[in-house]
Amino acid sequence: MANWNLPTINSNYVTFVDELNNKIVDAGTIGFGSPINLPDHAIRFNRSTNIFEEWNLTTWVPKVIGVAGGGTGATDANTIRTNLGLGSMSTQNSNAVNITGGSITGVAFNASDITGGIIALARGGTGSSLSIQAPGTILMSNGAVVYFDTGINISQLNASNLVSGTVPAGRLAGVGILAAANTWTAPNDFNSVFNVNGGQITINGGYPTLMYINTVGGVNSHRVSLFNYLGDMYFQKWNDDGSLAANLWSLTGTGQMNANGAGVTNLNGSNIAAGVVAPQFLGAGAANSSTFLRGDGVWAPVAGGAAPTPIPSGMIAIFTTGCPAGWTRQSALDNRFPLGSTGWGSAGGSTSHYHDIGTMTTDNSGNHTHSGAGGQTDNPTTGFSFRNGNLETINVPSLDHRHNYSGGTTGGGGAHTHAITGARTNSENLYPPYLTVVFCQKD
Repeated sequence: MANWNLPTINSNYVTFVDELNNKIVDAGTIGFGSPINLPDHAIRFNRSTNIFEEWNLTTWVPKVIGVAGGGTGATDANTIRTNLGLGSMSTQNSNAVNITGGSITGVAFNASDITGGIIALARGGTGSSLSIQAPGTILMSNGAVVYFDTGINISQLNASNLVSGTVPAGRLAGVGILAAANTWTAPNDFNSVFNVNGGQITINGGYPTLMYINTVGGVNSHRVSLFNYLGDMYFQKWNDDGSLAANLWSLTGTGQMNANGAGVTNLNGSNIAAGVVAPQFLGAGAANSSTFLRGDGVWAPVAGGAAPTPIPSGMIAIFTTGCPAGWTRQSALDNRFPLGSTGWGSAGGSTSHYHDIGTMTTDNSGNHTHSGAGGQTDNPTTGFSFRNGNLETINVPSLDHRHNYSGGTTGGGGAHTHAITGARTNSENLYPPYLTVVFCQKD
C-alpha cells in the first residue's frame, strides 16, 4: 500500500494524487494493507488477532481499550472481571453457585432443579402434591390448592382468553385459516403492513396492480399503479378514463432501469462503471478541443492554442520577471553564461584577462656610423620599458653604446642590443553586448 514518506515536494502530479490516495486508504482501513515508513504512534487493527496495535518505529504493540472507551482495560481475565465489576459468580458453574444473602430478581429458574418440598399457591405453586393424570384432565383451583379435573366442568369460556394452542378447523367457520388453503370471494382491506415471508403471491387473470386513487369531487383524478408484466416492472400514471398516461419509470427483467434522472442528487461519481461523462457536464463554459478544465471547474482556452503538457522537475527556463509558483530561482547562473556539457555544476571562466609580455631582446645587427670631428660619441642614457601595458622611454645611467672616430665619420661597428622587460598588458573586460534574464528551475 502507501509509502508514508511520500508524496514529496518533487512528486509529479499523477504520482502525487496516487500516493496521497494510498495514504487515505491506509487510514480509512486502519492499516489493512502493508504500508511502509509509518509515523511513530500509528494505529492499526490486526485482523488476524482482532487487536488494536500501536507502532513504535520498531514493532507493533497491542493497545488496551479502556472501560470508558468501551473496552475492558486489561488483557487478562482476572483484571478484566475486576475492571468490569464482575464478582465470583462470573466464574462459577451453574450447578455450583453459592449465594450468600441478597435477592434475585428477573432470573429465569429451571423448575427441574427443584427436588423436594411443595411450592405454596401464594408463591406460584399448586399448594399440593400432584401426579400426572389421564389426557383430557385439567388443572383447577379451589382457592387453597390446585388439583386435576376434567374439562367438562369448565363453562363460559371466553375465546379472548386463549393465549396459546391451536383451535381445530372444525371449530371455525367463515374465517381464513393460516395453515390451510383459503379462497377469497370478496374484497379484503389490509389497513396495516402486509408481509409475505417466503413463497409467492399468484394472481390468476388480469395484472397485479397496486393502485392509489385520490377522489376529488367524485372524480378519480389521480391513479398511479405498480405493474408487473412478463418480468418487467412499471410505475405508471393513469388517466381518469382508465387509459395509460405515462410510464414514470420501469425496471426490465434484465435489470435495466429507465427513468428521468433530472431530480436525482448526491450521486457518487465513483459508482459510474460504464460510459463517458460528456465534457459539457464537467464544468462551466465551452468544452472543445482548444479548452481545458481548470481547477475552479471552468473550461478555459489553453495559452497558444496547444494542450498543456507536464513540465518535468529540474527543468531550467528563462523568465523576464521573478520565478512563478512552483519554480525556484537558479542563483548559480547569476552573472554566468550557460555552457553545454555532459553533466551539471562545473563552473569556470573570468570576466576579464590580460597578456604577459615576458623578456625580449632585440637583434644586434645595428651597424651604423656617426659623423664628428674626433673622439667618441656620448654614451646613450635613454631606454624603453613597458609600463601599464604601454611602451615608454626611460632614463638609464648607461647603455654602453659609444662609437670611436678620428675624422669625419665613425666606423660602422656599432652592433648592440636592446633588452625589453616588463610584465604584462592591462586587464580588459571583453563582454559582448548582453541583456540580463532570470533563470528559474522547476520544483
